[in-house]
Amino acid sequence: MAAVGTEAVVVQALPPMERLLTVPGRRFRLWSGQTPDGGFEARAVHTYPIFPGSPKSWADVLKALSPTNATGARTNPDGELVAYMEGGLDDVIDFVLMIPPPEDRMAPKLVLPKVVGVGWSSTPGALALASQGGVAL
Repeated sequence: MAAVGTEAVVVQALPPMERLLTVPGRRFRLWSGQTPDGGFEARAVHTYPIFPGSPKSWADVLKALSPTNATGARTNPDGELVAYMEGGLDDVIDFVLMIPPPEDRMAPKLVLPKVVGVGWSSTPGALALASQGGVAL
């Protein structure tokens, strides 16, 4: 992803993304850039530290290329997928927002098998990339 745009750029291009900025108890970071082929891309990340100051966290992430092409997921502290969805932006935002916090007994915890061809990096470095604006989603 090339140059980073502001939250305002993301919300102007994809208005449903504004919903992520008003969720009580969660603080999503939004940014945008260009795909390798020059298209627009928006991303959002919210992290849940294992404990204060921990370098490892659970993460809710979302990538949107258009109102009809989005991907959302939660990763565990090792960067492995525990929840995943592709679809329209509104549906994917609903999915990401309905996942209970990691400490909730109903939150997903089992690692999903690696899905071939989805462009998701399930490596321990995925969260580090997320915090630097380069989620491998």
